[in-house]
Amino acid sequence: MKRKAVFLAASASELARFALVAFVAFDAGIAAGGAAGDAFRYAVSAQLLFAIGFFFLWLDRPRYSQYVPLLIAGKAMNLALVAAAALEGLLAGRPTMLSAGEGPLGLLPACAVVAADLFGLAVLLSTRAATGGGDRGGARRAADAGASDIERVEA
Repeated sequence: MKRKAVFLAASASELARFALVAFVAFDAGIAAGGAAGDAFRYAVSAQLLFAIGFFFLWLDRPRYSQYVPLLIAGKAMNLALVAAAALEGLLAGRPTMLSAGEGPLGLLPACAVVAADLFGLAVLLSTRAATGGGDRGGARRAADAGASDIERVEA
């Protein structure tokens, strides 16, 4: 089985993305403590599923390729939510959770999170395009070929 290193790189970038989100939230005071911090840590832990998904795609892509559309939808939702939070911050004229501080360097962690999202989405879309929109047809043909290979036994 040939493994593609791009999936392992995407998995590592998702782990770094999770750490950046936790860092930005801690710096903004959201994850520092209290009930809001506990709720945030609980909610953001689901982001680790992307790292797990990319790892399993690296481990055995034909077997787990059926989950690629789900990962694509999740990445698109992440980007839409970041855009909505950025728009809210621009309209309110105040820093949001996306900024780790004042000034242009404060947006550096948020840009890194968006870059990791775009990298993961690009990997998923290139994988989907390379397989022709999914492996369902190939799996169906393999199942049909397996049925014809069964030896008939006389009773």
